[in-house]
Amino acid sequence: MPIVVVLWCSMMLAAKNTSNSCYDTKEAPQPALSETIQNTAEVSATKTKNLPQTDTAGKGVLVYITVDGERRAVALSGETVMDALEACGVVLAPYDRVKPPPKTKLKDGMEIVVERVQITEERCWEWLKPITLYKFDSSLPNGTTRVVDTGKFGLAELLVRVYRKDGKVTLRKVLSRNIISQPKPALVAVGVGRTQTRLAYRGTLPSRGMPVGFKVLTMIATGYDPGPRSCGKYANGLTATGMRARRGVVAVDPRVIKLGTRLYVEGYGYAIAADTGGAIKGNRIDLCFDTYEEAMRWGIRKVRVLILSNPDGTNAGDWFRMYREGLE
Repeated sequence: MPIVVVLWCSMMLAAKNTSNSCYDTKEAPQPALSETIQNTAEVSATKTKNLPQTDTAGKGVLVYITVDGERRAVALSGETVMDALEACGVVLAPYDRVKPPPKTKLKDGMEIVVERVQITEERCWEWLKPITLYKFDSSLPNGTTRVVDTGKFGLAELLVRVYRKDGKVTLRKVLSRNIISQPKPALVAVGVGRTQTRLAYRGTLPSRGMPVGFKVLTMIATGYDPGPRSCGKYANGLTATGMRARRGVVAVDPRVIKLGTRLYVEGYGYAIAADTGGAIKGNRIDLCFDTYEEAMRWGIRKVRVLILSNPDGTNAGDWFRMYREGLE
């Protein structure tokens, strides 16, 4: 019996040792596994913290704001563009512009641009360039010119509204102009020396002195009469402006000479641009005569044409009178 008891005790002691060994094997890895899970969670939390958070509710949104020449990336919690500007300390002046508008909902990656706009009123001075008046002068050789007077610049005081965007001028609007001194026109004589035969032709020279014009054009001049031989079988004697065709009415290209402009045509006399023609393009002018025979005698010539009135209706005589008064 004693031998059996000892053997049983030895077997129970071996079984107990075997059971303790299995328990240690199962429990030992637990702290290491728990530590690994905890470290992984900390790494994930660190990476998430550094990345921009996108939230459709408008919290933790990353936006880019361009203002005063700088572009900033800002992560913030807000709902509108104005919230983003206020969070960054951007103060808007009365005329500043924001794109997109301040009430726009924020989105992740949105670009917000602030344009600084300034509107000021300034006073400045402007030189007024003198116009140039031309006159025919039969004492000068044909085709030559002579400066009679160089004229004089005028001066005007301007009140200007200036618009600036981000410091750069984008628009200048003149609010008022105060003329301090009128410009004095320059005067140029154009030589038209001719033979006595040509001087005898009707309309070559005005009866009351030489005409004065704003500018001189050299043009190809043809002649026509109001009848069907010049204007076709449907001719009714009326011009493109409704004026009746007669001597002194001429056809021009409106791109070169505006309709209604008063002219003086060398060798023809005073005229008004009141008609157009399909063949009258560029520096061409068609002169109306009372009869077909007169138009044929005219033929085709190169002539000088003085512009006696400008597009705003100012007459050259008025400018010349101002010029003469300035000399006195």
